[in-house]
Amino acid sequence: MPRSAAELSMHAIRGTLPAGDRTVLLAAEHATKEHEMGPDDVLCRCSGATVGMVQDAAQEGCQNVTEIGECARAGTGCGTCHQQIGKLLDTVAG
Repeated sequence: MPRSAAELSMHAIRGTLPAGDRTVLLAAEHATKEHEMGPDDVLCRCSGATVGMVQDAAQEGCQNVTEIGECARAGTGCGTCHQQIGKLLDTVAG
């Protein structure tokens, strides 16, 4: 499972933990799986950006995925997290 191995290596190097439910790594699923995520959970596995980083960028005025990418680097890789970033933007705007 190369994706899981790469993600575990990244987290080991950075000293971070993946999403609360670590079984998603075994299933090679992306962090955008529908479950309750906290501010310290990794939202964008390509950049390592957390939910909190994206929320902070949104509160500072970022209004779309491109701006979030510029501020927090989330969504600048494979793009799988774009939908979750959009949901967070809706939540912050609401």
